[in-house]
Amino acid sequence: MLGFMMATGGISMWISNTASAAMMIPIAQAVLVQLVKIRRRDKSLRTQESQESDLEMIGNKKEHDDQENEKSALQDVDKDVSDRFNFDELDLESKKLCKMTCLCVCYAASCGGIATLTGSGTNLVMKGHIDRISDGQSGLTFSSWFVFGFPVALASLLSAWLILQVSFLGFRQTFSCKKESVSNDVNKILLEEYQRLGPISFAEKGTIGHFVLLLLLWFFQEPEVFTGWSSIFPKGCIGNGVPSIFILCSLFIFPNGISRTSDGFMKHGHALLNWNITSAKMPWGTILLLGGGFALASVCETSGLSMWLADQMSVLSTLPIWLMTLLVNLIASLATEVTSNVAITTILMPILTDLVGNSINKHDYKHDYNTVHD
Repeated sequence: MLGFMMATGGISMWISNTASAAMMIPIAQAVLVQLVKIRRRDKSLRTQESQESDLEMIGNKKEHDDQENEKSALQDVDKDVSDRFNFDELDLESKKLCKMTCLCVCYAASCGGIATLTGSGTNLVMKGHIDRISDGQSGLTFSSWFVFGFPVALASLLSAWLILQVSFLGFRQTFSCKKESVSNDVNKILLEEYQRLGPISFAEKGTIGHFVLLLLLWFFQEPEVFTGWSSIFPKGCIGNGVPSIFILCSLFIFPNGISRTSDGFMKHGHALLNWNITSAKMPWGTILLLGGGFALASVCETSGLSMWLADQMSVLSTLPIWLMTLLVNLIASLATEVTSNVAITTILMPILTDLVGNSINKHDYKHDYNTVHD
């Protein structure tokens, strides 16, 4: 379970939370099918052994028939599990395992999205809003966000893992050192499936290389601790989207394979990415959602709606900063239970900007008044 959560969280750091969960759920389901199959086998064997023990006590042994029945029962179990995965027919322990694994994947995707600016659409909404109100001088970069967000994401992921473990497996089984025998069978099956994949291909190596290059460009664009590569360009010309577009253009050019001809020359294959794949797989809905969110935030700000709502919530500005932060977190968390995270962030961001600004101004005024009075 921890392995699934670490893998999902690591993937969700760089791509959409929804895409990460959609990619990991089929993998988790394939592992769950193998787990359920092995558990049913063990259960059938234990039942068969119990029946044989009872028959031996009364002196009626049917070794040959029992072996045949055992083989047919195991074949039926394998066929039943491989052909369909009916959740309602599973035993209580298998149901808990399935629920726990599916929940851990979706929770880990949300936790991993906190670590980087590109990990979640809400982070991009916040980044766009801050850059707009500060004319691009916010100082918020990919590396500075990672330094803050990664520890929070890791702590959230480990907390979610611990809570799920205790909730579904209990405190004793969570911290038990006893290893289940079923895990050895699952490891063997997964190892066989891994070996069937064969060696890594040239296209896969090229994709990994582009991914690593994108991370390096993001991290060393403005690392704060030393001068980044963006300093060679005029200030304001390079944003976080430039490395993404550069890598995207390279994927349309870089070949997905190289073959050697009879003359000894290298012949390039097709590009790693083409427009047919892009148009079919690109999450256009997510892009429109983000763009619509920025437009909605701009309308709320220019129309004065955000200022009006901030005035209605002005009672919060009289509270201490820590209490106001707690209440805002509760309001945003409850609102996202019934609507989109990006939509709530887009609506609340300009409102909270005015609210926090009013709160800071009031606290500064009180500080100045007390200073002058003293």
